[in-house]
Amino acid sequence: MSKTEVKWTLFGVAALLMNVTVPYAFLKGRESLGGAFLFWCVVTMAVIGAGAAVMSCWGGRGDTSCR
Repeated sequence: MSKTEVKWTLFGVAALLMNVTVPYAFLKGRESLGGAFLFWCVVTMAVIGAGAAVMSCWGGRGDTSCR
């Protein structure tokens, strides 16, 4: 794996772990689901933004490398 692939893999694993641990461990004592929902919305926007950044160089007919 290239360094970029390792970086994106670690980002994905970190996002996945945060999606489970933060709401169920750190926001557990809250009476409302609003905190967990807001957290999930923020993480979702970060993942969508990261996906857009990765895919922005696709289709360049070999001019630039995504790796």
